[in-house]
Amino acid sequence: MVLDALYHNRQGFLKMSRGDLEGALKEFEEAMAMEPSNMSFRSSRIRCLRKLGRANEALEEAMKLNLERPNDLETSLVLFELQEETERYYDALKTLDTLIEKDPFDPELHWKKAEFLARHENEGGAMHEIEECVKIDPENPRYLYARSEMLLALERPEEAAGNYDRLISLDPYDPEPYYQKGNILVDLDRPLEAEKYFLKLVELRPHQINSYQVLAQFYETFDRYGDALECYSSMIRLDPRKANLYFDRGSIYEGTGKYDEALQDYSEALRLEPENVEYSLRASRLKERRQADE
Repeated sequence: MVLDALYHNRQGFLKMSRGDLEGALKEFEEAMAMEPSNMSFRSSRIRCLRKLGRANEALEEAMKLNLERPNDLETSLVLFELQEETERYYDALKTLDTLIEKDPFDPELHWKKAEFLARHENEGGAMHEIEECVKIDPENPRYLYARSEMLLALERPEEAAGNYDRLISLDPYDPEPYYQKGNILVDLDRPLEAEKYFLKLVELRPHQINSYQVLAQFYETFDRYGDALECYSSMIRLDPRKANLYFDRGSIYEGTGKYDEALQDYSEALRLEPENVEYSLRASRLKERRQADE
């Protein structure tokens, strides 16, 4: 009997993987009929019901299973997901709170609650739960990044900037917090400080075009076109086959009145991508403009 039940359960998963959900459900129910106390078979049926879009039926089964196994974390989390899926938000929150009461030092439970609250536009509550995650596991980058994002959402950029410094101290070779803090400093109108963080990207990843791209965009924002041109020249040295780099550098040359250099870059971009309509139009318009000026 046990082997027969296991066979039906395996068949259920095979059919589910092939997209035969109705067939899979029948197999799982056959397994349950043979071994009604087997929690794994019941969990399989719940999973299949969810895939079939029969969330209310899945919820009823999950509630029964949770009553029988109140201390099983996986069962409780499935119940929580189904409660949220069926818009029983109060019940879902209550399920999470019960789990947190049982194990208040599990940061992932607080993380689940933070995500739930954020999904339902309770940013203050989500922030509180993220702070709990950070208290329990203060060096976890995922929690610290989430804290920064939530601080920005709550319009607390100075605190977010400080949080990125904390991430930098934990891993000074990770370029992401330098990039994020640089953006915050730009928004705070502190370009000289921001530049230091964007330059650090180039220092950490000198062979990556994206590092120079970020720095070039920063320089363009503050009309430092000479510095931006140097960045594009560095990018072209790294990959002389990227047509868009010549086109972008040509746009700066054109904007600063250096038409010969601009035409040279547009021509190179077209040589690399001769079918590109934008490149062709820009080059043609500049040639016409030069002829009109003459």
